[in-house]
Amino acid sequence: MLIIGDLLEPSAVVSAKYCIVGSGMAGSALAQQLAESSPDVLLIEAGAINSGNEASERNSRIHAEFGGRRFGLPFTRSIGLGGTSNWWHGGWGMLDPIDFESRPWIECSGWPIGHHDLAPFYEDCAAKFGMSASSFSERELDRRFPQRLTDIEFDNRILRPKILQIESSPFRWKSTILDLGRTGRLRCIFNATALELKANEDGTRVVELLVGVAQHTVRIRADVFIVCAGALETPRLLLNSRTRIPAGLGNTYGLVGRYLLDHPMGHYSKLRFERPTKAPLYSDIRISDATRLRIGLRMAREYQSRHQIPNHYLWIRPSISPDRIDDDVLLSFLAVKRPRHLSLRQIMALLTNRDILYRVLIYRFGVNATYWYGDLLFMTEQLPNHDSRVELSKSVTDRYSYPVARIEWRLKDADFSGFEKYTTLLFRDALRSEQYTVARRDTLASWVENFRSSAHHLGTTRMADHPRHGVVDRNLQAFGIDNLFVCDGSVFPTSGSVNPVFTILALSRRLGQFLLNGRYSSLVAAWTQGASAGVDTMPRNSPRGSTT
Repeated sequence: MLIIGDLLEPSAVVSAKYCIVGSGMAGSALAQQLAESSPDVLLIEAGAINSGNEASERNSRIHAEFGGRRFGLPFTRSIGLGGTSNWWHGGWGMLDPIDFESRPWIECSGWPIGHHDLAPFYEDCAAKFGMSASSFSERELDRRFPQRLTDIEFDNRILRPKILQIESSPFRWKSTILDLGRTGRLRCIFNATALELKANEDGTRVVELLVGVAQHTVRIRADVFIVCAGALETPRLLLNSRTRIPAGLGNTYGLVGRYLLDHPMGHYSKLRFERPTKAPLYSDIRISDATRLRIGLRMAREYQSRHQIPNHYLWIRPSISPDRIDDDVLLSFLAVKRPRHLSLRQIMALLTNRDILYRVLIYRFGVNATYWYGDLLFMTEQLPNHDSRVELSKSVTDRYSYPVARIEWRLKDADFSGFEKYTTLLFRDALRSEQYTVARRDTLASWVENFRSSAHHLGTTRMADHPRHGVVDRNLQAFGIDNLFVCDGSVFPTSGSVNPVFTILALSRRLGQFLLNGRYSSLVAAWTQGASAGVDTMPRNSPRGSTT
């Protein structure tokens, strides 16, 4: 059932077994999984189903205050049914085992779960989307393309392949949620902004969620609440939930909103090939009608440990000129959803920059790439930083008078010195061949000035084994709160250096299994015995107001 939030009556109360906040990657995947086993899943979405009307324009605007390094947020966030899956470019990549480990040279590193804990859920997600998790392994790459890895020469004892798969037609969750809602398998209230989670007297249980619709509010009561609003809005909701807990829910040790992470991304230096070179694995190679393979390069685990460096990786991207690409223009262009969203500056850059035009021909139209030059494009692992954070604005509020998020994306000096060390080692030890020379070696100052956000917002409700070190436990349950869970990129303790979609979906499958098969299965009995009796002012199956 699809419910227009604007038309719900003031102070209406809606009850459910599961209430999920946010219909992006994690929220929609979890809603689908739970709806397969439970008849009572409620999804709350701030945005609209369709664009172009007053409600959708009002709710789709980004409301935030910014400090620190800029994020380029308007290019990369989508508030609407399906969330940021509506903007996703279809890139799949898996975290490496080392990303989950406690690394002595990286402060606050280490997940409370290991790669092996997520492995079956990576496989489950891959199968659901028509892939195999084994296709992300070096062994499978060697089997399928035994000669192609050596098309570009480097020291393979140091550099190892980082495997990404790209969907030609990226999956959008919007159609799935519409189908589930229209067939009655879940309820979704859209144009509904989650404002505040209200707890019981001792703060150990969430009693209800206050939701803003039109010019008034309604209340949601559920046995289990799962917040999947992303690493920027999830901490805002928890920090605004101060009815019983002055510091905000889950914030006993002041960690909600802390450790905001991204993947600093940009071009750095350039190779010149001695003769035109074909290297399809490193540009784009089609492995099915729907999927392409693209290979980056990462440092071997032993080399990272020996030299105490983060797990960055790089692409060698085909280029036909020695010129430097404007990262601001290029990364903004890559984030644009449709051609009509291109700015005049981006259009002019597209028409005048030979390398950008060349890559459009390769990646959009399937032209076989020839390397005259190779741009080195880095996706880097940001070091956890307590001072990089999302907090509440002291001066800006939304239309319901709740503080908006103030985003302070900050990097440490060690991020920059570590990147300089990494690239020095890269050129000294790994990228050494008679096949190419270094055509341009950029300065660290150039990197610091030009890198950009990858729009992979992570880390603000980090997972840990103890509340002194994080906000949620290994099962994504908020410490000390019986029925509150978080499932989105905010739970990452460290970021690795790859698109987080695959890992977020694997975490959502793992949480869904826990909720359905773990101790929370007993809540079905509690609910059916009348735990919510007398609460509803709006029946579950006949909401007041219009539906679509």
